[in-house]
Amino acid sequence: YFAEKVVPYIRNQYQWTLYPQSKALLLVRDLRDLHCSVRSFNEKRGFASFGYEKSDSEEEFINITERIFRFNQANWKQHPKQVKLVRYEDMILQPRETLLMITKFLGLDDSAGVIEQVIKETQKDTPNLKQHRTTDDGRQSIGRWKHDLNPKIAVLYRERFGKEMRELGYEI
Repeated sequence: YFAEKVVPYIRNQYQWTLYPQSKALLLVRDLRDLHCSVRSFNEKRGFASFGYEKSDSEEEFINITERIFRFNQANWKQHPKQVKLVRYEDMILQPRETLLMITKFLGLDDSAGVIEQVIKETQKDTPNLKQHRTTDDGRQSIGRWKHDLNPKIAVLYRERFGKEMRELGYEI
């Protein structure tokens, strides 16, 4: 198993050749909420990162987001049996069902005890989580674009990603 929180450009060039039976989880999130989260996290820390440092504006950040999104989308579509899409929102709103789907896909222990232990661990309010979090809880991070995002930027996301976001089950 490999676990990464970064865009896996280099790993993906070799993963399917070196490990043809490998599987991957692709975590997706409403791009508008992601935009809000990145901006809030950067403001909280006092410096830009997550690609924001490479952009001169919110519009330019959408271009950076698009490159990552299109790369992940192509990887998912090229390997549909090996790449499982996991929506951030499902992890927050339906953790048991989502974890069960993940464990089954990866061939891991999917017993009720294991699922409950994972959920229990994720509900601990650790100092690291407090430092990373930009809302009081995960539920508040869903749909935050409706009140936190500049409407002009929301329109740009809809124009550029509307079809894909609809396919992923997001409100347009």
